[in-house]
Amino acid sequence: METGKKNGNNVEMKSPYSSPLVTLRFADGPPLTAHLSLLIRHPKLAAFCNSSRRIVDLGAFSGIAGHAFVEYLYTGHWGLQKWIGTDDPTVRFERPELEIMLELHAIARTFQLDELETQTRDSIELAARRVEVFPLVDAVKKAYPRPIGNDQWFVGWIKTCIKRVFQDPRALSTASSAPIDFGDGFSAVKVLFNCMLETYVEALEARDGRDAAAVPASRPEPASPDTPCAPGEIHDSRPESAPAVAPELDGAVPEAAPEPEPLPEPLDDPKCNSGEPERLPGAEPIPEPTPEDTAWLLSSDLLKKTKRKKTEKKKKGTKLKDEMAPVPVAPEEMPESLPPANGETAPQPEWGNFGGEEQYDEWIVLKERIQNGVFKR
Repeated sequence: METGKKNGNNVEMKSPYSSPLVTLRFADGPPLTAHLSLLIRHPKLAAFCNSSRRIVDLGAFSGIAGHAFVEYLYTGHWGLQKWIGTDDPTVRFERPELEIMLELHAIARTFQLDELETQTRDSIELAARRVEVFPLVDAVKKAYPRPIGNDQWFVGWIKTCIKRVFQDPRALSTASSAPIDFGDGFSAVKVLFNCMLETYVEALEARDGRDAAAVPASRPEPASPDTPCAPGEIHDSRPESAPAVAPELDGAVPEAAPEPEPLPEPLDDPKCNSGEPERLPGAEPIPEPTPEDTAWLLSSDLLKKTKRKKTEKKKKGTKLKDEMAPVPVAPEEMPESLPPANGETAPQPEWGNFGGEEQYDEWIVLKERIQNGVFKR
């Protein structure tokens, strides 16, 4: 990295690896060193490097996790380092991979290294799929016993692991076969957790069994008797109570309906086309009706008209009679009738006129019938 000033052809070069070294101490194993210029890039780590001794105490984390952390400082990606030195009883060389990932996650949360935290999350989720539930719990207890800050991802990841156990109850077989040590508080918690999971899974299986038993089994259909069929014959296995199937749906070909016979063509005979009725040979012609034959029809119509007029007149006469009816007067108020003057006689009411028009109308109808010869027939 070029940070110096240029003086002619001479350029002052300053590399990050030329900065002072800082000692990193971990829980086990020999301490590691890193250049100060790499540590001060991160504010939280720079706060630990202010002392004149230039020592950073990381005793909460193992030496193997420390080697992976230094790898991240120099390359931007963490990686597990393989120990090639002499055996050291103070160093745990064989550690579960999931524990190392959880320790790196704790370092990232402590010093607010966002990129390292993202990488460790993805690695933990992938590695936890190959680990059973109780070895996973042991790794969490040793490497990340207390969540740092408001770690919502960690809570959601634990729930995902428990749901996976519910989907595969056989994953609990390893924990149930392990010896029980009630002197260790965490061992007792694991036993209690194991019993709770097994009880819950058994309850789910029992409920599923009751639900399956509650569903009525479908009644098998009676087998039809195997009756031999002639070559080319199709046996109908439907019961007698089955509804009839349309022939076009049953596989049978319906018979074609007979075609209607064609209508006879009209003849060229002028008599047939004239519209006159055909006469048989030797038959007398039918006489046309005379006025005398239809007179009775006319007289009947006339009688109906006469009766209708008579009914209308009677209605009018009744209405007029009601309107002209004299108002009754008391006997003492009625004037005495005066004698007719000049010796004239008083007019008498013509009683014979009532009904005279009716008799006259009947005589007219009778006369017309006699004239038209109705009674002659």
